[in-house]
Amino acid sequence: MSGKGDKKRPGDTEEFNSSWDRIFGKKKTKKVNTEDVEPFHIRNARELVKKQVEWEEAQKKKRDG
Repeated sequence: MSGKGDKKRPGDTEEFNSSWDRIFGKKKTKKVNTEDVEPFHIRNARELVKKQVEWEEAQKKKRDG
């Protein structure tokens, strides 16, 4: 019995496979190196300490005159 879908359709199998992988294949993700990136909370704490030191120096200058 020969029915619809029994025979392989003619076509470029290489193109079909590449299109299939492009559409349904695993998504390629770029890995980002985060070893040298400073976390936000550490950077924020460093800025706060810097502002505190600047404020204390300004207060000291006001007192000393």
